[in-house]
Amino acid sequence: MKINNFIKIRILFFLATFVIGLSHAWLTRNVIDSDCISYFDTADEILKGNWRALINGFWSPLYSLIIGLFFYFFKPSYIWESTLVHFINFFICLLTFFTFDFFIMQLVRVYKGAEKEEKHLLLPEWTLMCLGYTLFIWSSMNMITISAVTPDMLVALFFYLAAGILLKVKSGNLNWLVFCLLGIVLGLGYLSKAAMFPVAFIFFGIVFFATCKIPKRVFYLSIFLLSFFLISTPYIILLSKNKGRLTFGDIGVINYAWHTNSNTCKIWKKDFPYCKKLLHPLNVIFKDPIILEYSEPLKVTYPIVFDASYWFEGGTVPYFDIKGQLKALIENTKEYFNLLFNMQGMLLALVSLFFIGKKRWLCLKDINKQWVLIFPSLFSMIMYFTIHVEYRYIAAFWVVFWLGLFSALQFSHVKNLQEILAKVTLVACAMMLITSIFSKDLLEYREEGKSLAVNWQVADYFKNIGIKQGEKVGVIGIYDDYYWARLLKVRIIAEVPSEEEINNFWAADNSLRIEALNAFRKFDMKIVVAGRAPSGASKFGWVNIDDTPYYYYVL
Repeated sequence: MKINNFIKIRILFFLATFVIGLSHAWLTRNVIDSDCISYFDTADEILKGNWRALINGFWSPLYSLIIGLFFYFFKPSYIWESTLVHFINFFICLLTFFTFDFFIMQLVRVYKGAEKEEKHLLLPEWTLMCLGYTLFIWSSMNMITISAVTPDMLVALFFYLAAGILLKVKSGNLNWLVFCLLGIVLGLGYLSKAAMFPVAFIFFGIVFFATCKIPKRVFYLSIFLLSFFLISTPYIILLSKNKGRLTFGDIGVINYAWHTNSNTCKIWKKDFPYCKKLLHPLNVIFKDPIILEYSEPLKVTYPIVFDASYWFEGGTVPYFDIKGQLKALIENTKEYFNLLFNMQGMLLALVSLFFIGKKRWLCLKDINKQWVLIFPSLFSMIMYFTIHVEYRYIAAFWVVFWLGLFSALQFSHVKNLQEILAKVTLVACAMMLITSIFSKDLLEYREEGKSLAVNWQVADYFKNIGIKQGEKVGVIGIYDDYYWARLLKVRIIAEVPSEEEINNFWAADNSLRIEALNAFRKFDMKIVVAGRAPSGASKFGWVNIDDTPYYYYVL
């Protein structure tokens, strides 16, 4: 394949990524979920000079640090905060394209070398490139998404880069700098998301076996480990010191307990059922209905979400629960099947090329030759499969796994083979790109962006009645939508926590409700906010914020 054609394909798909990503960033700029508020709060703390806010057992630090840098340079008003963070995601997506481009070009180089050794034909290089770039765009827009304010695009960036470096190692391009770079990339991947810590050791295992005939093997492996720990160890030390035990992050332990253990610690329930020895139990300031208070020590928008590992410390001890594990596996199997169904174009291409191929079922032996790609991807997907799967978690692993399958296909010299391959590729790419442009993210989640206007309205209303930055508020029914509190820069420090208790609060007679509200008052809260209230609440001092479901009570 001519170099000019390589360049044309790369430019074409970069432009497609740019246009589709930019349109998604703009059209979903008002989509905000609860996760983002912890990242925003951490970014704010960094700007205040409180670097300790990065030490968090639940959320990894790198994404918050990037948001903090953008906040420092652009200083967005609260109206533009959401828009800016979606363009940060778009910017990271473009950077991820370049790391994927590095990966796909390394794959093509390895592929060209393998084709000379094979008796049968492999996929044309342009076909592999088109399928790869299409998978990248589709996964970025449909699995990770631009609208989700999460670090998963960063994880993809570092995983693609690490996979590309791994291919350089496989192709025999060995020098200490390559191994140093691989360790640094995986270290940064860990700082993006704790799940990349065990993945880094899978890469180490692959490098260990891939370099078994290399004289300087021990030296190269030492460089890899040294560079990885140079990046990751400072954070692990600080986090372990903060927790009083050795840990690289608690999110895996907590998620395992949440998704596979039936008797999981429930800090929002009366008497904290299944919580053995909570080190930081929430303060119960009223018993019926339950009101929980958590003003100390985390002075942020919503402390419970800001660092769940702090509140669950000592209470979340995961154990093997066969029933819960099977339930999780069944749910996660459904997710993988749904994912296959959603990418019918690429599945059609793989099945078609499989039957066009000469070897058919014998090609399973050829998949072994792509173990450098398939094994780390498969391990990473299985890791999530045992606990909890969301598309954004596995996007990069999924893409590399599929490219491993495509690159294992072989074909005999048959008439019109090139024409057949071209048609199959173009149909698959067209189907996938269309569903990237009109993605689920754009068609469904954009409607959720309308809630941001409500949050702006609520924040403006409270500002106009004199609620100031840093003041304490209570909530009755948070319903995962508390961005108004972030916009106001107030602190939610107490709540009626569960649906059951919220119903008990509204079902109680007014005298009991007054007693409950007095419990809020004792902690210097100015108002109590309800995400929704029954008709007639206005008769008892609750004020509706016009044209919204929100009510508030002045204490």
